[in-house]
Amino acid sequence: MTKRILDIADAPARLRVSSGCVIIQKENEADVRIAIEDIGVLIVSHPRVSYSQSVLAQLAENGGVFVACDSSSLPVGMLLPLSGNHIQVSRYAAQVATTLPTKK
Repeated sequence: MTKRILDIADAPARLRVSSGCVIIQKENEADVRIAIEDIGVLIVSHPRVSYSQSVLAQLAENGGVFVACDSSSLPVGMLLPLSGNHIQVSRYAAQVATTLPTKK
C-alpha cells in the first residue's frame, strides 16, 4: 500500500493517537481518523497545531517521517525513524565504533 502524505496547513488542529490511529481534531469539523501505519509523511505548517509525543513516537515506529515548517511554510526540522532504515542504523553504528584518532 502507498503511504499517505498528510499536510496540516489550513486550520488549527489537535493531533493525538488512539487505537493505532492518528485522530485529527479541528474546530467545527468531524474528527478524522487515519491508521498510523498508512502515514508516510506528516507535514505540519500551521502555527496552531498541537500534537502529543505519542503521535511522533508511533509515527517513527511505523516508518513515518515528521516535518515541521515555519510561518512561511518552509521546512525547518525533521524527525526520521531510526529503526526503519537499516542503512541509516548501520551508518550510526559505524560512526559510534570509529576510533578516536579517526574522529579527530
